Amino acid sequence: VFWRAPTTGFSALAATLAAVAWRLSPSTSRLIYCNTYGFQFLYFAMPFVALAVAALLRNKMLLYWISVGLVLLSKETTASIVFGIGLYALLFTPRRLTGAATVVLSFAFLLVCTQIIIPHYAAGQRYERIDLYGDLADSLPDLMTALVTRSGDIITLLGRGESLHLTSLLLCVIALLPFLNWRLALAALPTFFFLFLLQNGDWISIKFWHHCTVLPVLFLAAISFTRRE
Repeated sequence: VFWRAPTTGFSALAATLAAVAWRLSPSTSRLIYCNTYGFQFLYFAMPFVALAVAALLRNKMLLYWISVGLVLLSKETTASIVFGIGLYALLFTPRRLTGAATVVLSFAFLLVCTQIIIPHYAAGQRYERIDLYGDLADSLPDLMTALVTRSGDIITLLGRGESLHLTSLLLCVIALLPFLNWRLALAALPTFFFLFLLQNGDWISIKFWHHCTVLPVLFLAAISFTRRE
């Protein structure tokens, strides 16, 4: 956060305060209480999500790809935030080739993990995390198909109170500032989308960790509003 902030026109002091604000943000500081459920590898991805975005915006492409690789290796579900960052680069930056490559890499990584690697080692020879989506899908291809064939159910799930509450909570604690740099904030949408489709709405809460990879993106969008990216 400190490394990114000066390029938005902040002074060193303002950059320091931005970094402190990141640590004090309720959305971030609340995560330590999630450890009562055990350590989650998504936590490992958070600093590298921030580093990937900052490196992209500062044209440090070697650092960007290293960070993207570390994000993906932390857990297969991080493919959604990497996909979102890739879409941002593809649609809103001059690095369109980088964005397209990131989108393809994230999707390919997700497919390989969920269709080959994880089922190979799982007792049931399948990607069991898909059960969190209930009767919406029995596999990742089923889930992708459901986006078209069961659009009514999808809209209902996306509009649940838990989904709206978590979104408003994460945005309000940073004063809705990500809206001022909405292009970057949109990188969080793929992660929100698949989180909001979970059958059990109790998981869609700041009490848990499923949303943590969007926090660096939203915060960097909040402190980047002084400059159009």
